[in-house]
Amino acid sequence: MIRFENLTLGYGSRTLIDSLTGEIRRGHLTALVGRNGTGKSTLLRAIAQLGDIASGEIFIDGKELSRISPSEMASTASGHSRM
Repeated sequence: MIRFENLTLGYGSRTLIDSLTGEIRRGHLTALVGRNGTGKSTLLRAIAQLGDIASGEIFIDGKELSRISPSEMASTASGHSRM
């Protein structure tokens, strides 16, 4: 499961996502929809640890994203989580 708590994302002085709280459950189909420039790719980049988080937290399987190593992230993505 991926959980967001008061997540704010953007770039420069532009805020794209402000105070997002919610979750994406494992095994469920989830779609990100919205107009161009609304933060869909920015959110995916943050989950993949490729973008900065202005504030808030992302949790993967209950563990803070900032505390997950690249090797742990790879094993989580492949469905063989050992966290």
